[in-house]
Amino acid sequence: MKNAIIFCTVFFLLFTTSLTAQIAKGNFLIGGNLDLQYHSGFSSGTLTGQFNPNIGYFFGNKLALGLNGFINGTINNNLKSSNYMLSPYARYYFGVKENAALFTQLNAGVLYSNRKYLDSRTKSVDPYLGLGVGHTYFINKHIGLETQLYADNAFGKLNLGFKVGLQFYLGKKK
Repeated sequence: MKNAIIFCTVFFLLFTTSLTAQIAKGNFLIGGNLDLQYHSGFSSGTLTGQFNPNIGYFFGNKLALGLNGFINGTINNNLKSSNYMLSPYARYYFGVKENAALFTQLNAGVLYSNRKYLDSRTKSVDPYLGLGVGHTYFINKHIGLETQLYADNAFGKLNLGFKVGLQFYLGKKK
């Protein structure tokens, strides 16, 4: 019973506190998103997993610059691939309200790929450019739940997608 009360109290505090996150100069942004997909096909299914960690620093109010990671793997009977990237990014928040904000983000970097298809192996290095627009809902002053629509040129083609992620805003105590 005691654990249930503690859980309910923590849940209540996390999801009912209405405070603006710390998107001010001098603070840090740490977070990311995770994506797992399974595609069934005629001969075999394909499992794809992707993890996108990020860390940033607010060099100005509402402006964060940092590094964005991309780790992706695909497995099926005929194909195994791994892809990774570490790229700089810029993120700007606008339309800031008490517990929400809109943002735009630009990433640029180099994408490294290793693929094994049947008995053939290939490696490639490709330029990467990504642009996204999103919305952050600040659960409390240190945690933001975000959604993002994005477009990028990963793997040499135009990709459009939707991400859901979690960000932690860390700053100095005032």
